[in-house]
Amino acid sequence: MYSMCLKPYNWLLLLSTIVEFIIEYLNIFYGVLQLLWVLLGSTILGLIMQRLAARLGVVTGLHLAEMCYRQYRKWPRLFLWVMMEIAIIGSDMQEVIGTAISLYLLSNKL
Repeated sequence: MYSMCLKPYNWLLLLSTIVEFIIEYLNIFYGVLQLLWVLLGSTILGLIMQRLAARLGVVTGLHLAEMCYRQYRKWPRLFLWVMMEIAIIGSDMQEVIGTAISLYLLSNKL
């Protein structure tokens, strides 16, 4: 037992294993931090857009879709409509997938 601890290559092997573990842990942690920054940014952007839409409604008495219909021509309106449909589909997919995962975990993986 003591002879294993005295050999220098065992210490180097242990040290390299610890360093590899720390690097792998930091890479995973860095990825999680990147996702959290994206989440924070999208939340702030959503709050800003909701506030601007609410101000538009208070000042003009029209909602955002009515203002876009009055201000834009046909092709920009169609582009906005397609982009909004894609955003709605994306948020619905998150809800459905999250519900499916939670039911799978709560139902004892049946």
